[in-house]
Amino acid sequence: MQKPAIAVIGGTGAEGSGLVVRWAHAGYPVIIGSRSDEKAAAVAAELSALLPAGHAPISGATNAAAAE
Repeated sequence: MQKPAIAVIGGTGAEGSGLVVRWAHAGYPVIIGSRSDEKAAAVAAELSALLPAGHAPISGATNAAAAE
């Protein structure tokens, strides 16, 4: 059974990033929301690099897109 995706609005900060890493490591796909699509994508790539291969995907989007 696939786990549901989790969106973290404003997920580029310290608290949001910590939650993103833990949820992705636990198998939940995570979407990081930010005012800037570019910043969200950059943070998603940085956090993905911290995790071992095979973790759930971490992606970045604007806050509005992540909320959808």
